[in-house]
Amino acid sequence: MESIRKFFNYLRRHDHWGIAFALMVILLVSYLIGIGYYQTRFVPRTVVAGVSIHGDQATKAEEEIQQRLEKTSLEFTENGEALGNIQLSQLKVQSDFDPLFEELLAQQSPARWPLYFFKPLEITRTVDKFIKFDRPAAELLYQALGINNKDRKQSQDAYLSVNDDGYYEVMPDELGTQITPESLEKAIYDALRQGNVDSLDLATAYEPAAITKDDAFLNAMAQEARQFQEVKVTIKFDGHEITIPPEEIAGWILFDEEGHAYLSEEEVNDYVSYLNKEYSTRLAHREFEGTLRGWVSVDPGTLGWYLNIDEETQNILHLLNTHQSTSYEPNIYGSGYGLDDDIGASFVEVDLINQMLWIYIDYELVLETPIVSGMVGAETIPGAYSVWEKKSPNVLKDYDPINKRDYEQPVQYWVAFDDQAQGLHDASWQPTFGGDAYLQSGSLGCINISPSVMGEVYDLVEYGMPVIVY
Repeated sequence: MESIRKFFNYLRRHDHWGIAFALMVILLVSYLIGIGYYQTRFVPRTVVAGVSIHGDQATKAEEEIQQRLEKTSLEFTENGEALGNIQLSQLKVQSDFDPLFEELLAQQSPARWPLYFFKPLEITRTVDKFIKFDRPAAELLYQALGINNKDRKQSQDAYLSVNDDGYYEVMPDELGTQITPESLEKAIYDALRQGNVDSLDLATAYEPAAITKDDAFLNAMAQEARQFQEVKVTIKFDGHEITIPPEEIAGWILFDEEGHAYLSEEEVNDYVSYLNKEYSTRLAHREFEGTLRGWVSVDPGTLGWYLNIDEETQNILHLLNTHQSTSYEPNIYGSGYGLDDDIGASFVEVDLINQMLWIYIDYELVLETPIVSGMVGAETIPGAYSVWEKKSPNVLKDYDPINKRDYEQPVQYWVAFDDQAQGLHDASWQPTFGGDAYLQSGSLGCINISPSVMGEVYDLVEYGMPVIVY
């Protein structure tokens, strides 16, 4: 001691460079000693499972952790209420950190040991590989806590659904309050890993949902579905612009066994059928001012325009499958497209109750005549039709459902107006026309007209002329 004191007195009596040099020597020696020391020991501030093992060799570190675990007492709480207390020794806890210690010693750098004072090496990885409990003892703990899952809510898995905006989305999982022996054991492991060795809230042991919102399979399904829904298809016709909404497309999307999204052709077809029914005039009921009966409602027939349902179904499927946003006008079929009144000023009017026919040209009545319509059991089908065929002469060929036989009937004039073989024609075999003649000698659905009048009817009607039957 005296010699050391004399050495420092000597340094004080001489210049500061000597002091600095001496300190550097001391620090260097200490640093080198530390390098040698930490070759087989854990560097400063190394913490495993909440236990500091700084300066310990592997064997001693293992002993310290095992002793700490056996002395650890956990108080279980839930919703702020104490449920019980247990020492981990009751669970026959055993630790084996040799594999981890070998890895740590290999990874740490003894040459950098001073830096670890500022950057601790705290091992927060899961410890269930190195700490084990006796499973029967853990299950007894589970029972001792009095956990009854019948009174607890089960966690709900994430699922695929349509959100309020109409788009497919993965709905989040919901954490319940049920606890299993496995989830309780995991919670204890987590508490040890995080260094929480005093208490454990059972909320950390709630059994999570099996499928979470981050599930890759569900999210891939949602993404594929949204690719269809994000396509903007606008159909323009008759003054309307209809953009197919995402919630509508959502109803068309199906998923195969591998979770890939595809479109239901049947559902798309139903949608086009709806558009056709909602907007086309061929399927519309019309209000018509009859000659004798005033305003009447006329059923739809062949008069008017319409969409080709199968054609438009394929158009929409193609655009969605190829992810093409576009605005287009579909092909329109039939007659009267773009007209507010597709009956117009020239038409044929047939009143089945009064058994009369009128022809108007430019709103002027040019012909009227009594008729004979379909008999009971083969009634004329009412509707708004249009002329599509004229033949003179012609032979009517069809099946007679009343007498159950085929027939052939020559006529001089034939004017077809619907798709059910109904038409206007002369009927030389009829003894009388009008009144209740149809009840005794009615037709099979056609409109029978006196031969003396039918020639004029034939000359007045034109292709496409509306025929209103009510």
